[in-house]
Amino acid sequence: MRPDRRLLTHAPSQLPTPDAAAPRQTQQSDRKPPCRRVLHWVTFVSRILPPVPAADAPPLEQDLIRADIASNYELVRRLDPYVRQATATSTALAAATRAALSTHLPHLLAHEEVITRFLTDYYGITE
Repeated sequence: MRPDRRLLTHAPSQLPTPDAAAPRQTQQSDRKPPCRRVLHWVTFVSRILPPVPAADAPPLEQDLIRADIASNYELVRRLDPYVRQATATSTALAAATRAALSTHLPHLLAHEEVITRFLTDYYGITE
């Protein structure tokens, strides 16, 4: 397959294609040097669990669905008020997570280690 000859001889914004029209429209010729406006979107993706766990789903996923927790992010939001003050060290976060699970989500206590590891990653604790 050979490249389109226009791509080799023209600057991308000078191509006579509809895709090249949008960058041309963003040029601000009244400014020196000319600049382009850029729209930057940042998205956060949270894993949303299926409404009914599959038979081979991991035990934590099954228990989260039974607890009516639809995503990992929702689990973080539920535990955040109880653990956010203990994010200085992984040991402090583990103790706070254990206490929060014991008090508020006891049916998830069996998954304490996995949840603590997830929270450690979420809060960016590197210790």
